[in-house]
Amino acid sequence: MKNLFFLLILVLNLSCSREKEINTNFRNILIDYQSKYPIPKENHERGKRIYLYIANFSVINKDTLITITRSSSGITETTRGYGIYQKDGLLPTFVVDNKNVGERFLLRKNNNNIDKYYWKSDVFPESFPPLYTYKVIDEKFKLVKIDTIWNNWD
Repeated sequence: MKNLFFLLILVLNLSCSREKEINTNFRNILIDYQSKYPIPKENHERGKRIYLYIANFSVINKDTLITITRSSSGITETTRGYGIYQKDGLLPTFVVDNKNVGERFLLRKNNNNIDKYYWKSDVFPESFPPLYTYKVIDEKFKLVKIDTIWNNWD
């Protein structure tokens, strides 16, 4: 009986730890972007930066859109979202969704501690890799636009 109880507890722990946090299609586009624009190793000349990826859901002209970018200045304390996702190959990714339009792609909301990602300075680094915009069509993501502000961002 003790062995059966132990086995049941073990199975429950393993299944909980493998719970997916985000939809597979959403995760795949995030990882694709992250592989193209990786977080650079810190460089003393650049000073301290807070790197993370930001995914922002919105609706424009009845289309559900998501933009993805990499920030070198974290997020401000007033930025509201679902928290930091960093599991199953994802690097730190903050999801913003003010109107809950992307809620179906988040299998679990992450209200984890995000204090270490808050930017506390009044001066922000001017370094922006391209901003990718995807249109959601039938639960899949179609890349519709790449905006580039800078030619050199690292």
